Amino acid sequence: MDEGARHRTFVETPEYSAQFETIAQTYSDELLEDLLRGVFWALETNAEQFGKGTWNLRRARSRSFEPGDPQFEIIFEIRDANTIGLLWIREISGMEEIKMDDGQ
Repeated sequence: MDEGARHRTFVETPEYSAQFETIAQTYSDELLEDLLRGVFWALETNAEQFGKGTWNLRRARSRSFEPGDPQFEIIFEIRDANTIGLLWIREISGMEEIKMDDGQ
């Protein structure tokens, strides 16, 4: 195993939990698990790779595998060496993805 890899605990805020519940009513558990697995692995093992936005907030985005699959943005914070705070989650459109990649 990579000695630099970390395994962290995720702590959801009430806002994140409520937003996720709304999303979970729209999409199947299997689809959400497939789309978010890579994001959560990256957050667990190397959350520092995601640059800071404002204050201590960072942004991670899922990638879609098939045309029409939803994409999600997760706003999080690194609380300490072992804890990631999940603050918000929202579905983003393809146009938002393009704008974010352009830095706009």
